[in-house]
Amino acid sequence: MSKCRLTYFNSRGGAELARLVLKCKGIEFEDERLEGDAWTQRKPDTPLGALPVLKIGDKEYCQSAAIARYLAKENGLMGANNLEALRIEEMMEMFAEMLNRELIKIYMEKDDDKKKELVKTFSEGSLQKYLDFVEKRLKEIKEGKAFLIGDKLSLGDLVIIDGLTMIGAFKIDPFKDRTLLKAHFDRVGAIPEIAKWVKERPATNF
Repeated sequence: MSKCRLTYFNSRGGAELARLVLKCKGIEFEDERLEGDAWTQRKPDTPLGALPVLKIGDKEYCQSAAIARYLAKENGLMGANNLEALRIEEMMEMFAEMLNRELIKIYMEKDDDKKKELVKTFSEGSLQKYLDFVEKRLKEIKEGKAFLIGDKLSLGDLVIIDGLTMIGAFKIDPFKDRTLLKAHFDRVGAIPEIAKWVKERPATNF
């Protein structure tokens, strides 16, 4: 694919999944990070006044999940058939649900005591349901297969490592008593292109 520009804030957030796709496939792109006045000036010219934005040629496209899916399709990371794509899509939707229902609420809470209580409630409650689901899907993989859809890396695997990293940013350990999940995270994270990016990417809280 032709060189593109991915514009976001100086954080992982809603752009990191797209970055992981591009990095793991060795695709050159401009990783533009806006801060302060630079974002204020650019905002009126973006499609919906929000980031991330992907620029291809002279056109700009928005919506983080749509961008990630497009890049995954262009680079062979959306599975070999519609059923594999469904497994990938449900993993994307699950982590999006977790973010929108739980993590954003924790992130926005300013009172430290209330924040700690939200973290505790999430960690002991719905988080376990979400992680149970991820492990259930991983257990369905046939013996000897390493990834969510079998023996080939997909966007679903990148969704998992990105989502678990986000959980960790809230000082929550998603791997407690979950060796299968940790093994998958380490396996995907050990892919040379991904390991290199994780080591070199700008250090941000989220």
